[in-house]
Amino acid sequence: AGEPGLYRFILPRGAGEDYLTAPGELAVPFVVTRDGAESRIEYLTKADFQIAKRHIESFFPAATHAEVAAALAGNVPGEELWKVLCLSGLGVLLAELVFTRWVAARRTVRQAPEAPEAAP
Repeated sequence: AGEPGLYRFILPRGAGEDYLTAPGELAVPFVVTRDGAESRIEYLTKADFQIAKRHIESFFPAATHAEVAAALAGNVPGEELWKVLCLSGLGVLLAELVFTRWVAARRTVRQAPEAPEAAP
């Protein structure tokens, strides 16, 4: 792919349905407009990755072709925390409710009703 021209990037099944050119076709078209020999290809340094992470959401360096395919399909490595946080918050609210009811029940038991004063 060192020559200028129109190329197709073949996608794995289930990846990039939004970019497909025709139904069932697993390819994304792209264009090379200049001679590839004029480009200099260098590995990114750790500083380059840090700069990219500041500007790109969900950025991670892919080590294998499988990770690249997973990223194209929309799968980012890691786990979602929102479910755990929501359940933890609900648990805290329920625990607070139970504790508040327990404290209120203990207060009513400890407070004896006052005897009415006798009228002279």
